[in-house]
Amino acid sequence: MTGTSDIELGKLSNASSNLKLSGSDEGQNRKGYDAPKPSSATSLRWNIRKLSVPIKRKHLARLQGNLEFLGQQHGSGRDTNMPFRGNGGDVLTNSRAGGRGTTRGTSINESLGSKTAERHILYNVVGHAEKGQMLALMGASGAGKSSLLDCISLRNHRFEGCVYLDRNPVDTHFFSTSAYVHQVDLFFATLTVREHLTFHAMVRVKQEVPIADRLRRVEEVIDAVNLTKVADSLIGGPQAFIRGVSGGERKRLSVATELLSDPEIIFADEPTSGLDAFMALSVCKILKGLADSGRLVACVIHQPSSEIFELFTHLMLLARGQTAYFGTRAGGVEYFASMLGLECPQFYNPADYLIEKLAVNVLLEKPEVAVEDMLRVYQSSELARDNEAWMADVEETAGSGMGVAALVSSREFPATSWTQFVESYKRTVKSYGREPVLAKVRLGQAISMGLILGLVYLQQPFDSSATKNRLGAMFLLIMNQSIASMFTVSQVIPKDMAVFMREYLTSANRPSSYFLGLSLAEVPYQVLFPCIFGSIAYWLIGFAPEASRFFIFIVTLVLMANASCSLGYALSTLTGHDGVAVALGPVLMLPMSLYAGVLHSSDHVPWYFVPLDKVSMIKYAFQAIVLNEYGSDKYTPQLRNFVFEYIGVQEGQIGFCIAMLVVLLFGFRFLAYVFLLIRAKRALM
Repeated sequence: MTGTSDIELGKLSNASSNLKLSGSDEGQNRKGYDAPKPSSATSLRWNIRKLSVPIKRKHLARLQGNLEFLGQQHGSGRDTNMPFRGNGGDVLTNSRAGGRGTTRGTSINESLGSKTAERHILYNVVGHAEKGQMLALMGASGAGKSSLLDCISLRNHRFEGCVYLDRNPVDTHFFSTSAYVHQVDLFFATLTVREHLTFHAMVRVKQEVPIADRLRRVEEVIDAVNLTKVADSLIGGPQAFIRGVSGGERKRLSVATELLSDPEIIFADEPTSGLDAFMALSVCKILKGLADSGRLVACVIHQPSSEIFELFTHLMLLARGQTAYFGTRAGGVEYFASMLGLECPQFYNPADYLIEKLAVNVLLEKPEVAVEDMLRVYQSSELARDNEAWMADVEETAGSGMGVAALVSSREFPATSWTQFVESYKRTVKSYGREPVLAKVRLGQAISMGLILGLVYLQQPFDSSATKNRLGAMFLLIMNQSIASMFTVSQVIPKDMAVFMREYLTSANRPSSYFLGLSLAEVPYQVLFPCIFGSIAYWLIGFAPEASRFFIFIVTLVLMANASCSLGYALSTLTGHDGVAVALGPVLMLPMSLYAGVLHSSDHVPWYFVPLDKVSMIKYAFQAIVLNEYGSDKYTPQLRNFVFEYIGVQEGQIGFCIAMLVVLLFGFRFLAYVFLLIRAKRALM
């Protein structure tokens, strides 16, 4: 692994600009991959008329109080002649908020007779960007920068407006020609840089591209973002047990992941977040190199240094969800000086100066120029008129396209379900196999718990004096495996699922492929560890020394462990949070275990616990083990009948109990898949 000090900034820009993303390799045209594209995007244009979120009326009074306070501090209680519409469609002005109500850059609209009001995130934001340009989206916190980026990249499609590629409404081709670099980097920590990129090359590049070309592509992007020296290092992460590569290298890996599909448009949400000045500059130079190579790059950038700010060609400033300036980066400072009388001091970072003037500072009695005045000046400026006239011309000549929601839902997956399943399975197997702590802890737990239970109940006799001990040992065996299996997956799955959700949004993975690969990769662990635990405990406790009964005991334990694992899957996909899933586990397991037959009579289950009793894998596993053990000739018929009556089972029910474990195994697993599918579909809404 190499430190960041070894990185040559000049190489970063040159490597990215020299990357062969299209064309031929040494005169050989690689069909389906490097062949010239039938159409190439030259411009992206957008008109986001409105993006709103509902506010419950019970929260409105507190927000209005904040608005009145801001109005008193800044004199913002003025009518800007801007219409606002409530849920009923009437043009309304919130007089209690002093004209147009605003908070954290959003406007509030109240609809009479409705239980909700609207909070405007964006309002009439018009802009465009051409290929070869590097556009910065800037503004104070809460101005709507990331929301705008999500809208123009169609990650958020709950807006009123339109997005055009060249002069046509975007179609499904937009998703294959654009890429999105997220602010938060999510990876499988136990994969290497090269393995991560290889996975995405297999599932995100079209299947007609030969595998050799895809692997060549991986090496090209590794070199382009200067990750060659760490290509075989584990990625790691801040919350992983593995330190892995540095934060700047992880950010460059995020960029490299998106470059695999040869995008013409690159969106980046705060690519410098969490990086020091040196690494932030290196990442931005990579993006600048991509723009210089003929791509369109749009970035949300927060407090850039003067050197980073100089890399951008164009600038859009947002305030309270509206455009305060849109034009060239160099013209921004001149615009503020000539139109607003705000001249940037010499030797002052222009980016810092512009943001300071746009930010709402409640500690100042009165700003030099109110934000409302800045917005009104821009809206009446020649810049805004030219921009709106240009967009109006495009909307007049453009054809009609499909709705944004329908467009997002109709995305195509580059890879087949089988390819995604195979790659997901291979990745999960590698990830589990390299987990430095989890696998060892699970193995140690299986051995130690088997020894502890075995030594506590060491070699119990086969008479009635040991009945209580034997039943207690069986119950603890079941509870231990149930808790271990469910809690393990409940802690791991939500973290992996976050990576999958991002892959799903980029058409890199299907819920079915991911879930099946994950389930099959977990099977060896859910078979091996129960076998180790059960084998140790079985012979130490002194259960029936018959091979057939030992085999049935192990099969029951394995099925019960996998059924509990399935319940853990269901809780994880339902909640999407490891802490919540782990907290809900005991809530379900307590009533399931109470009516297994040892702690409480199974004949007197309250009606409100009957559903949990019917799907209790603990009950069915415990009954199966009791039937298996006391069916041995080692026990007298009188003792056998007494135990069966005490537990509430009948001889011959063991087949039913095992069958129910199989049903619960697949039933909970199917329920988990349904929850995952619902969560994935909601992510597109």
